[in-house]
Amino acid sequence: MKSNRSLMKWVPLRCALCGFVLALLTLGIMTLAPHRAITWICSAGILSAAGYCMGRQVQKLYEEIYTDKLTNIGNRNLFYYQMGGILDALKENRLRDVSLAMIDIDHFKKINDAYGHMIGDRLLSEIANILKKSTRKTDLLIRWGGEEFLVVLPNAALEGARSFMERIRSMIESHQFDWIRMTDVVTISVGITSYKELEKSGLPVGDLADMLLTTADNALYEAKKRRNEVAVHRQR
Repeated sequence: MKSNRSLMKWVPLRCALCGFVLALLTLGIMTLAPHRAITWICSAGILSAAGYCMGRQVQKLYEEIYTDKLTNIGNRNLFYYQMGGILDALKENRLRDVSLAMIDIDHFKKINDAYGHMIGDRLLSEIANILKKSTRKTDLLIRWGGEEFLVVLPNAALEGARSFMERIRSMIESHQFDWIRMTDVVTISVGITSYKELEKSGLPVGDLADMLLTTADNALYEAKKRRNEVAVHRQR
């Protein structure tokens, strides 16, 4: 599954190409008399430029709606938009499973109090960058709000997601944030759930997004009791 973000990257060029093709269809390059070539070239350039500008506007609108401005990753709008397609893929067996990890930065309020909110924002951005570098192109990375992030992992079973998030937890624990004292170690707590685990309950997985969020949040609650831990939701 390609993310909408990667597809939107090429929208301006695609719109410019559409403008060029429109010029071909409208002006009929193959039948143009030589003296009208300059007219066609100018018209093709204008239509291509107009298409590119329109594409850029579409791209900017998409970014405003679906991007978190602080961390430059997806926001809640993108999560709910993408989860519709993920649920369809699961129903049609185009995906075997999907796991969701909810991440919370431990003691984030203390960091804000000790260093100020600007440093807190910088920490959020740097953790988002670590997550971006660690996740696959097919994964969905979301800033859920405050100091919480979501990672949606298509075709990842519960145990695979747990191992993956354990590596990220360890990576962040050992990462040296240059603007934070060496004695202050930044850690995260993680709660994980999966579609297949929810299926075991026998309940119809109708509103997949909310069910995954609720069970991942429950697992995160358990992880936060001890901090710096990855906990999974298992159906009893």
